Amino acid sequence: MGAYDHNLYALEAATGRVRWRYTTGGALNAAPAFAEVAGRPMVFIGSADRRFYAVDAATGQRVWSYETMPWTYTVGPGAPSSALVADIGGQQTVYVAFWNSDHRPAQTIQRGEVFAFDAATGKLRWRHFLTTNPISGPVLVHTDDRCLLILGSRDGTIYAIDAKTGAEAWHFVAGHSVMASPAVTKVNDKPALIFGDFFGMIYCLDACHGTCLWRHKVGHLVNGTAAIASMRGQPIACVPSYDRCLHAVAASTGHEVWRFATRKYISASPAIATIEHLPVVFCSSLDNRLFAVDLRSGTKRWEFEYGDMLWPYETRGECVWSSPVVAEAEGRAMLFFAAHDGKFYAFAAGAGGSLAGGRVGAGGAGAHLRRGTGAAGGGFEGIENRTGGRSRRVTQDSGFFHSPFTARVHSERACTRVERIRPWEK
Repeated sequence: MGAYDHNLYALEAATGRVRWRYTTGGALNAAPAFAEVAGRPMVFIGSADRRFYAVDAATGQRVWSYETMPWTYTVGPGAPSSALVADIGGQQTVYVAFWNSDHRPAQTIQRGEVFAFDAATGKLRWRHFLTTNPISGPVLVHTDDRCLLILGSRDGTIYAIDAKTGAEAWHFVAGHSVMASPAVTKVNDKPALIFGDFFGMIYCLDACHGTCLWRHKVGHLVNGTAAIASMRGQPIACVPSYDRCLHAVAASTGHEVWRFATRKYISASPAIATIEHLPVVFCSSLDNRLFAVDLRSGTKRWEFEYGDMLWPYETRGECVWSSPVVAEAEGRAMLFFAAHDGKFYAFAAGAGGSLAGGRVGAGGAGAHLRRGTGAAGGGFEGIENRTGGRSRRVTQDSGFFHSPFTARVHSERACTRVERIRPWEK
């Protein structure tokens, strides 16, 4: 996971102990991507220093890096997206979007570009200029004849480009900025995209041609990627919004199934997992709370309160807030969350098998597990860890962005993609 303090951290999932850290030249405000490349585990991440890094996941040593814009006295910090690793036509390729700017007096430069690299060597396969605005992270969609990268932009456009060449296939103009990656699902057995914009409109597009299938209005802007799961045989999209609600909408029609209200904005993407044979949505809000919500009814199962944010005020729409991640570690389901209080939290199913809320003391490098009590009263174990354990203390300049994740390979006809595990697909 990346942090404001310029470090990429690798933690042991079971204990929270720091295995290694890699320091870049800028803040890390995008989630890392993991893949095995020629039998070597690698992590890919972009930094505000305008460089894209490939790091050995076992040792924390840099394998290669690429400077997306050279340094000048007037250059600004880069804004990278999360990366995507895919096998396209037998070649492992890593994709990332970067927005770079140079405020030189004679000619101001603002470039939103997509880069494709050889995952093993860092050789540039192609780069494609899309817009003068920042771009969201790419997602991969397989159509009948090719693989498409789908990206959103602050200019309000969804772009679809060919994963092999970078050539534009189609684009769709939404009503406002689209800064979160679209979610991929199927509607009527065809690939579809679901995303929201800063006007609060949720869209569903045909991924092959970019035509709008439906739209649904919520009360405020959407700045997080929807989480999608099946409920009673139908895909349900859980969409976070700054109207302080988590909205569950039917992916096929856009009809709202339920909404879950919190006390403040829900800006980060939710996660969905099956706990004790029941589908649960995990989401965080800016009222310092992490919620577990029943996917079937939209009712709260439990909540966990963490600390206040490290900085004294909220910056709506401009900060990247961390999302919860659910994965299996050592045979049990675990929930990971990097909070804006500068701490990293891990929750695991207790002896009774339920994943419930609670709080534990500060862990550090020798973080300990102990039983806590949750709002639901179920069994719970937790780990709390600060950045870097005992070797450093959290300051006002550090804060987590994204939790770590596990990865697996999906094979689909001519293309294979490596992406975050969706636990409900196990």
